[in-house]
Amino acid sequence: MACLKTICDFHGITMIADAVLAGLPMQHEELSPSVMPRAASRVGLHCKIVKRPLTEINKSLLPVILVLEEQRSCVLVGLDTEKQIAEVVFPDSSETVEKVSLNELDTEFTGFVIFLRPDNKIGRPPTVAESDTETSWLWSAVSTAIPLYRDVLMASVFIGLLSLAMPLFVMNVYDRVVPNAAIETLWVLAIGAGLVLLAEFSLRMLRHFFVELAASRIDISLTANLMQKVLGFSFNVKPQSTGAFVSNLQSFEAIRGFTNSLTLVSLVDLPFAIFFIVIIALISGFLALPIIVGGLILLGFGLYAQRNMAKLATNASEASSARNGLVTESVKMFEDVKFFNAGHHIQRDWEIYSISLAKINAKLRLAGTSVTNAALWIQQSVGVAILVVGVFLMVDGELTQGGLIAAYLLSSRAMGPLSQAAGLLAQYHHAKVAYETLSELMEKEEESDGSRKWTQHTCIKGRFAFDNVSFAYPNQASHVISRLSLTIESGERVAILGNNGSGKTTIHKMLLHAYAPTSGIITLDNIDLQQYEPSTLRNQIGYVPQDINLFTGSLKDNITVFQEDYDEDFIWEILGACGLTDFVNHHPDGLNLSVGEGGCLLSGGKRQSVALARALIRRPAMYLMDEPTSAMDAAAEQKITQLLARETKGKTLILNTHRQSLLSLVDRIVVLDRGRIIADGPRDEIMLRLASALKGGANS
Repeated sequence: MACLKTICDFHGITMIADAVLAGLPMQHEELSPSVMPRAASRVGLHCKIVKRPLTEINKSLLPVILVLEEQRSCVLVGLDTEKQIAEVVFPDSSETVEKVSLNELDTEFTGFVIFLRPDNKIGRPPTVAESDTETSWLWSAVSTAIPLYRDVLMASVFIGLLSLAMPLFVMNVYDRVVPNAAIETLWVLAIGAGLVLLAEFSLRMLRHFFVELAASRIDISLTANLMQKVLGFSFNVKPQSTGAFVSNLQSFEAIRGFTNSLTLVSLVDLPFAIFFIVIIALISGFLALPIIVGGLILLGFGLYAQRNMAKLATNASEASSARNGLVTESVKMFEDVKFFNAGHHIQRDWEIYSISLAKINAKLRLAGTSVTNAALWIQQSVGVAILVVGVFLMVDGELTQGGLIAAYLLSSRAMGPLSQAAGLLAQYHHAKVAYETLSELMEKEEESDGSRKWTQHTCIKGRFAFDNVSFAYPNQASHVISRLSLTIESGERVAILGNNGSGKTTIHKMLLHAYAPTSGIITLDNIDLQQYEPSTLRNQIGYVPQDINLFTGSLKDNITVFQEDYDEDFIWEILGACGLTDFVNHHPDGLNLSVGEGGCLLSGGKRQSVALARALIRRPAMYLMDEPTSAMDAAAEQKITQLLARETKGKTLILNTHRQSLLSLVDRIVVLDRGRIIADGPRDEIMLRLASALKGGANS
């Protein structure tokens, strides 16, 4: 990562580490060479990793990154092959250029060089052609396997040529060997045919290996890009139904199935059907007619069937998404389903969806089977027709017995790819629907756009200002926040009170850069909040949400959020502050205890303690806390109040709460009602006004 920063500085490219690393697979906070192309693309650099000796590196392409042993790297900025000296930068230890001998550098060099060059499209809008290329997420991944597919095509050409061996062998045996009793010729032909069959077998296995290798590479690339896209979603396009969304992601299996070896081999072999028809026509033009007629009939029937299959595939996808959404909701709300006896309703809907999906799938399988059976029937009928026509030609003396047998064998070779291609129609429509669904997903808005230039203000003081801000959630007409104007100074501690639905949590989400105002502007340190890169901003905020969800893993993973650079003693200090020390000490697994999915193995109070520890461990510049003690008893709440008073001193704190005991933490109270401020002032003054209002209401 440090080397990438050095390269960016050389080319005058501004790089924000959090924006580059957001959503990328990281281990021990290290960027691996295999992930470098994705990281480089986010800052407008083309990346290519090659294995090359130091002396063969093109000097005009410097600077480049050299991958060294023991997971180290450096930037090569200069190379003098005559003096055997290299100029390098080791960003992890120093930013200065060092001169080292090539022999010394070569002892640590792994041989892998990472070339990084600026994207020429930076600074100008992409053309239509470029936009189409960039949005074709599937074909961009497939294009990486083009060299393998080229080898597959070459192998298929030779396999097609070698396929002529058996028909020619049979024709020569019947026409020359048998009439002349040429045993020596028979052995020569048999040995040649055996060698050809062995070569054909080897090429088929080799072709299968390359196809599977290409499919695996495409699969890994696509699944990685797909998950990266999901993790990068903007909150504006967050899926409404988790189950339906997961079902759409699972539709990727249809694309994977369509790109397997059987499919591709069938498509590659399809052009050779014409080649075999030409060979049959050379034997006798009349024998090629049944194949041409059969192929046209098969093509027509396939096109007729595919119309119905396309509609059925779309309906099957929709029904599957609805059913998966139901089962996901049932598992997620398992306790509510049990406690409120809603199982009968869910069971009824499940059976309705299942019946509908079963009917659609049955029709789809029937349509696919009809095409497969029709292809088999036509292939057999073509064979019969060739034999009938061939007999008449033999009677007229225009065809030999060997020629008829050879033509019959070649007819199966010609019709085979046509039949297989027709049988792929069902898979094609499943894959087509899946591609369209996933294409819509890949086109959704991303939160952190790599091409956008974010503000470089990373030292945040914590002054927030709302200037006539209004906000409505996506696909909702009513505003949650209406013409809100509010200023919170750096280091100020403010409580936001209000009834449920008054907009308290929404303010937190907007400050976390989850949503942009519908109108108005929010500033942080007098800079528009939308200029801040979301990941960088959130690293400066200690956030405790109202609904606590923990990651599947250990207690330590959830407190550190999978970061490895926290000192063990510091973690124990945070545990003690949040009242978790005794709990951890009395568990056999200690810090490595499993919290379960979503934190289900912990009580509500323990989950809130973990969420507090997660917010405090970063020692951020400001805190956003939404009902941080709602699941705690009075004793635990008192300890947490004392902790927060100490940790938030001198830092901005925005606290949403219904607990009066927590108000001792703040100096100011803001009261909201339907997204508008109805009271704002010092804590004691607002408390007296609220008490007076409550007393007046009770008397009335």
